[in-house]
Amino acid sequence: MSKDLNLTIFTTNGYTALILLKKPLGSDYYLYTIDQFTGSLIFDGIPNSSIFPDYQSAKKHIQNHYKSGLKSENGEALIGIARFGPILYILYIKRSTPVAHVLNRHTIRMVTEVSFATINLPFNKNLTAKDQRRINRLKEFPLAHNHFYCDTLDLSKPIISKDRVPSFIWNEFWAEPFSFVGQRDACVDLLQGVVSSTIIKAESDNLKLTIITTREAQHGGTRYYARGLDDTGHAANEVQIEVLAESNSGKFWSYVIRRGSVPIKWQTIVAKNLPTVSINIDPGNDENTSKYFDQLFSQFSGRIVCINLLHTHAGNSELPLCDAFAQAVLKLSNAMYTEFDWHSNVKNSGISQTVEDLYKLIGPPDVSSCENSQCPVADSFEINPTPKFGNESSLPELSPSSLTNIQKDLIRINCMDSLDRTNVASFFAIARVVSFILSKFTNNPMVESYNELLNLPKELRNFLAESFIKIGDCVSMLYTNTPACMTDFFIATADIETKKASDGQIAVQRRYHNLVTDRKRQKAFWMFCGQKLDFLLPGLRCGQMEHLVSSFPSCSIPPVFFTNGDISNANCLLQFEHCSVISSSPSTLLFLLKEYCYITSIVLIATPPNPPISFKVYTALTHGPRTILINKVAIPQNLSSSTPIYIQVPPDECNGKQFLARYIYLEFDSQTPDFSLSNLYIYGVPATSKPLTNSESFSSTYQFFSNQIPTSKGFDMAETSPPDTVLRQISSNYNKFDYASILRLETSRLIHKFGRLETCSKILSYGFDPLDFNLRKYRVSVQLSTLNDDDVCSKCGQKAAWKCYKCQQLFCNDQNCTSSVLIDDGTYFDEPTNICIECKKIYDSNVQSRVDTLLNLYSTFYQLISPTEHTTNEFITDFIYNNTDSYANYNPCAFPYAFFTTADDPKVNCVLTEKGGSISAPANLLLALHAPLNIDSIEVKGSESLVLTIRQDLQCGRNEAEISGSDGTLNANSHEETSIFVKKSIDEQTPLTGQFYHVMLKNGTLTHLMMKGEMIYTKDPVPKIEKKYMKSSHHKDIKTKQIPSNFERSIMLEISSKDKINGIHFKELNGLHSIVLAFYENTNHLTKPFLTDFFFIPSGSSSFWLKFKKEIVAKAVAIQFYDVDETFTEPKACVF
Repeated sequence: MSKDLNLTIFTTNGYTALILLKKPLGSDYYLYTIDQFTGSLIFDGIPNSSIFPDYQSAKKHIQNHYKSGLKSENGEALIGIARFGPILYILYIKRSTPVAHVLNRHTIRMVTEVSFATINLPFNKNLTAKDQRRINRLKEFPLAHNHFYCDTLDLSKPIISKDRVPSFIWNEFWAEPFSFVGQRDACVDLLQGVVSSTIIKAESDNLKLTIITTREAQHGGTRYYARGLDDTGHAANEVQIEVLAESNSGKFWSYVIRRGSVPIKWQTIVAKNLPTVSINIDPGNDENTSKYFDQLFSQFSGRIVCINLLHTHAGNSELPLCDAFAQAVLKLSNAMYTEFDWHSNVKNSGISQTVEDLYKLIGPPDVSSCENSQCPVADSFEINPTPKFGNESSLPELSPSSLTNIQKDLIRINCMDSLDRTNVASFFAIARVVSFILSKFTNNPMVESYNELLNLPKELRNFLAESFIKIGDCVSMLYTNTPACMTDFFIATADIETKKASDGQIAVQRRYHNLVTDRKRQKAFWMFCGQKLDFLLPGLRCGQMEHLVSSFPSCSIPPVFFTNGDISNANCLLQFEHCSVISSSPSTLLFLLKEYCYITSIVLIATPPNPPISFKVYTALTHGPRTILINKVAIPQNLSSSTPIYIQVPPDECNGKQFLARYIYLEFDSQTPDFSLSNLYIYGVPATSKPLTNSESFSSTYQFFSNQIPTSKGFDMAETSPPDTVLRQISSNYNKFDYASILRLETSRLIHKFGRLETCSKILSYGFDPLDFNLRKYRVSVQLSTLNDDDVCSKCGQKAAWKCYKCQQLFCNDQNCTSSVLIDDGTYFDEPTNICIECKKIYDSNVQSRVDTLLNLYSTFYQLISPTEHTTNEFITDFIYNNTDSYANYNPCAFPYAFFTTADDPKVNCVLTEKGGSISAPANLLLALHAPLNIDSIEVKGSESLVLTIRQDLQCGRNEAEISGSDGTLNANSHEETSIFVKKSIDEQTPLTGQFYHVMLKNGTLTHLMMKGEMIYTKDPVPKIEKKYMKSSHHKDIKTKQIPSNFERSIMLEISSKDKINGIHFKELNGLHSIVLAFYENTNHLTKPFLTDFFFIPSGSSSFWLKFKKEIVAKAVAIQFYDVDETFTEPKACVF
């Protein structure tokens, strides 16, 4: 890597991309891994795993892990990564040029070229032509020459401020994945605007001037689509201009002004048929004005002086904005509103008088300064590549704490859109401030008039004029797609001989772009900032990626046995380098995940020669009870090469509600004793996120209710019959489903711990259509009807006013007849409906009570099936929500990263926190650290009688050692009566290295336990399948006829002769997520099958060979396509 290139992006032939970069404030190199299935960003923070002392050691690590297909491209700085459906972009700065050097230490660079490295993500909805066009517009976003960065100084805020201002950073959306893993500083802060700098020779010193102009991102965009304030109190086209002055002797000055759209709520209304626009001012236009000013007051402690340059004479279209603005500011303290009609002043008084009046209005500038430095002046300086003093290395480093005066008051200038008038007024304001600073080195006072300004040195006037021409053009091009108007003022002031198009020509161009191209450009702004993605790319997964929770330091837990080589665990399956192994009985893999999470999806690499036919997934929080997550996921057979398959966790067990997980079990089914396994990836959302509970997020098949309705306080557990019994009664008594029977069956399956798909297979065995197992199908349809003039109340005979849609009777509005009750939860009626009070009583008894029972079962489901896991889940969830610092401040030896894996009482984990807890003897626990460590010390607190042994776990570690003494115990003695504190160092004779430890409390009480040491990276060897296992079985299709089926969304396969069936071959499979199968002995009476089964179908293989665990002799097979998405098309199928 060359000296100027601090960023390398690697792509591989495997399943990952890599980002290697060096942060500016250090020498280490950081390696970030991007999973190419979901775009998940992985960083473990472990030396020699993701942090390296130099580039060569990092590159050697990459080459050792990714031995083929490595390609790389270099850049200067990282902007971030972002996912848009099936596309993930790595956006980085290819080239930049230095434009300023400030505070004696920091270089500001203008972006001149960027690059979008593209990763195509499988398992996503295909893009429509419209989606593709909108995603392509990202590359039209005006990045080059309009954005700058400084990787050593926070320029999102004024120099005088301490607090970062994220609303001015344009790549916050792109940097979010890095923030999520605690690595926000891997991405630069991308700022929109322009920077100018020069050095002016003064009489007693040299003066470096820098003007930094930054445009706010929060409400950025184009003119007709971003005006006024948004709902968060951010103004459109908001711009901050800061002038910095630094002397060759170490002195410093800073001054800030703001400019932006009128800070009230207003919009532009574009006529549909005519190229005309109008202004709409909201009735509550000042609703968010206080929010806007609060943001300014957080940086400036004095007054905010608002100078409004709009037309103020009667009849002008700008006057209503002036009136609304004035009224809004009147309600604020410490804010002053002043009208200064720029055009009228210039027209009536001339530019000279207008500038003089403006200066009187602004008053003396409140300039931040540091004037105490007495450093010797050096005459040398350079201009190229950026203005810089020759003695900067000897000058003091400046910071807000070194200022002798801090700017308190802020000038805020506006016209309608913070464009031409605002730019000219800002120029004159900044020119006066610069003259004030220059007066410190000359005998000339600060300018107070236009003529005095013309007497400033020509090189200074030229610099200021050229700077504001660039500022005006930059802001105007970004906002209106045209250069700035009113540049004649700058040309006259600086005597510059450049002239652009006339203001009239620009105005015509501006109106065209506002009406024709602004809408498309606005979408590019929204896309780049990650705003309105649900509107722009409906149905696509964008933004935050799923989190890979199975990457290092996740690990396998013994016992796991393989027939190939000396592998003692399955850690190699969790690595990114492709591996394949042969597994034999037992066929269950157990993995400890790297954090508490809600599992969302799994990617498994199905690999020849003999992949398992299916697998089940269980989760747990301790090394004990487990709960089912996914039951029977099919794995494609007849593979010629490794094939990634993707399964999204369905809301199959409990309407989407699930436990946190720390362990995951994968239980494989196979027809052969030995089967081939390959890489495995587990994804989830962290414990700080809420689990999925909203049924509207599910596919239509799983939307049991139309809406998730509130849970009542109590319920009656009336239904205790198992699903088979319920179905038998429905079949014999009614032979069809209705509202009550569906409620009863759903309640039964929850009580008896059946999954939804498993229940559907039982439904099919009784001759019912599984797709009928949906409460929404049996709601009462409300038929809206109008009353006739002669309709009368069924109680009193007076004129009827409304109709009860339950009993169909008519009523008047007299409460003595009955009352009207609105039912609008979508449970029983498909539309909000009025029913009478008598029907409401029946409704509560027959419907609402049963619904309440069901909803309470949803909320208490896991408490019923696993009380221990429920207690642990509640404790961990409450702990993380109430102790966010413990989660944010990473410590691999502290809870919740480390935990006791075999504890029945989760509260024992409190001893692994700073607050402490209590464990009384006797106790024998297994402690899992977050990552393998070389332990160098252990802190222990407890009672005086404490006797404790800590031993490295023999199965999970490579060495065994005890803490101290010949008896292997740590004896704590102290003069204190109630507690002791011991910090024990670990020497070379008693090494503790690894992730798992036995904690044996033999006597006393333990209140605090904290190990300390250096994290270590371990890599298990990647095995190769021996030749004796390479032979695989291949299957051929059996002649099959497809005949009509009795049920919705299903097909029937008739075999030519009654034969043994090994499985089903689906061709052109797309959008299918689960199926229910029924097997028949003949095709004459296809009422009830002799066998049913079910499978979840992963994405990833369009030609899917689904294999059964045992051969089945049948004449016909019915396939019910249960859960499908919008891309589903009925596949061709046959048996084999």
